[in-house]
Order: sequence, then C-alpha cells, then structure tokens
Amino acid sequence: MIQIPFDAGLALSLQVVRFACGGYSLTVGTNHLLADGRALILLLNSFAEMVRTGGGLSRGPLLDRSSLLVPRSPPRYSSSLDAEFARFTPETMINPLLAAAMERRVYRIGAADLVGLQKAASPGGGRRTSRFVALCAHVWKLLARAVGDSDPNCRMAWILEGRKCIEPSEGALDMYMGNVVTYTSREASVAELLRAPLHDVAAAAGAAMAWVMTRDRFQELVDWVEVNKTAYKDGGKWTEAVNLGLGSPALVISGMLPFAIDGDLGFGKPRMVSPWLRHGRLGSASMMAVPCPSGDGSWFIGGTRLWPRLVEVIEAGPESLLKPLTAAS
Repeated sequence: MIQIPFDAGLALSLQVVRFACGGYSLTVGTNHLLADGRALILLLNSFAEMVRTGGGLSRGPLLDRSSLLVPRSPPRYSSSLDAEFARFTPETMINPLLAAAMERRVYRIGAADLVGLQKAASPGGGRRTSRFVALCAHVWKLLARAVGDSDPNCRMAWILEGRKCIEPSEGALDMYMGNVVTYTSREASVAELLRAPLHDVAAAAGAAMAWVMTRDRFQELVDWVEVNKTAYKDGGKWTEAVNLGLGSPALVISGMLPFAIDGDLGFGKPRMVSPWLRHGRLGSASMMAVPCPSGDGSWFIGGTRLWPRLVEVIEAGPESLLKPLTAAS
C-alpha cells in the first residue's frame, strides 16, 4: 500500500494501484472502531457485487445496532474486566526504534498442511479440533521456540468474532456491519509448551477461546465500554493489556474465518488477500489468518507485527508449514 495522508476521520478509503504487468491491487481501509474483520469482508464482497451487477445487492447490510446488545442501566461488569484493558498512551508504548525493528510477512499454508495440523491437534476418539485452533497451537509452539531461555513464559491472545454468541439464529447477524469481537489470552510455560504434544496445546487454546464466547461476556463488554467511552472523547484510546506487549512475550492472532472472500470485480477472483495493520508502537506480535480466495482450502497468514527472532523460527528449514508468499506461489 502506498502511504497517502488522509483525514483520520474518514470511515472508508479505497486505493487502486495498477501495475505494469496489467494487474492491480485494491486497498480498502477503515477504522477498527467501526468494523471488525467480518464486516470488512462483507464490505469487500458487497462492493464487488455492486460493481458486477451495476449497483444491486442480493442481501443488504444490517446497520441497526439495536439488533445487538445495548448497555444495561446501570452498567454492570466484573471488576476483573478493568485489568484486561489498558490506556494506550506514550507511556505504555514501546519506543519508536523498537517498533521499527518489527517485521512484516505474508505466509501461505497449504490445505494439506492444514489438514495434517488438524489431525495432529485432534485428541482422538472421533473428536476433531478446528483448523484454526490447530494453527493456533502450532504458532504457540513456534512462539515458545522463539522465546527459548529469554523468558520462562509466553502468551497467546485471540481476537474472536461473536455474532453467533449474541444471536444464535442461523444467519441472523451475517450481514451486520459493525464490531462484534472479544479477546482472551493465556500465559504458559515455555518448557511445557515445547514438551507438550500438539493436541494438548490445542486443548489449552480451545478452552481459552471457549471461555469468552458467551452472550454474558459480550454484555459485560458493552457495559464496560459504556462506562469507559469518555476516554475516546478526550482523544485517548484503550487496548487489550496483552496487546501492549509488556511482560512475557505475547502474540495476538485472529482469523477472518470461515468467511468466504469474493472480491471479484468482474475480472475474476483476486490472487491474494491480506490484512494490513499499523504497528502502532505495540510490543506484541500479531498474525491474522484469511482464506485464499481461490477456494482451494489454503490460508494466507498476515504477520502484521513480528519480531526478527520469531521470523527466523517460522521460516527455519524446508519443513516449515508457513511458507513466505512469493510471486510464484
């Protein structure tokens, strides 16, 4: 993406870059306060459909927030929720030289490798771990290898989409344009992560995610935001405390899954889709998984913030499952 200054108050920006080979890239930018990954994919798919059909949509977006949870009066939430968030200020940011050392990568993991991970991460007895949980377990073990002896512990955090938690009816909130995410994190011993089989790490990751995927959790978040939203009016920001990256090394991962990405503007499906986030002087590492638009079952993994040591571990050897994306791939 070519960095072009624009008003930060813009809700949506589009940038098209044409290449000498005849191809082009389309960058869609928005503010995470307005839209989560699911909404961004919905926006991209709707935009593509409008271009192809001349303006018509088979299903219009749902913009009414009253279809979601509203703050209770008075707002009520567990006191532990306060510890999960931190003010994002210059005092809590890493210095800009450390931020500049962060690297970006785009990886691809093939469908067969995902299936292999899923089998290795499943406990047996007919139960099957999801591919995303299996990937998270694999990445957690890679993180532990990267940390090595530098710290006894490391943390994984997950950003999770929760429309089904709020309204379980099939497809009820599929078209909702907004932000319906929560997060959770877990800290574990590096030595135990390295020693544990993949299915044990996957079980820990899956349990951590399941713990916050409840309607009550989202109601508490709505109430918490209602109480603390004045920070935004004062120009301040909140972020998940683990996102700051203080303490043991932490990696935040999210999956824009299983949302199919269309993106066909009349010239066929895009060859690549990758999320892009500003570093923001956060000290945690960050990854986002998105499905390949070709529908072949492979995923792109956008490493939006990666430490050099973690990159070395991810890319070590030909047996690496996360392959750096190249023009040939």
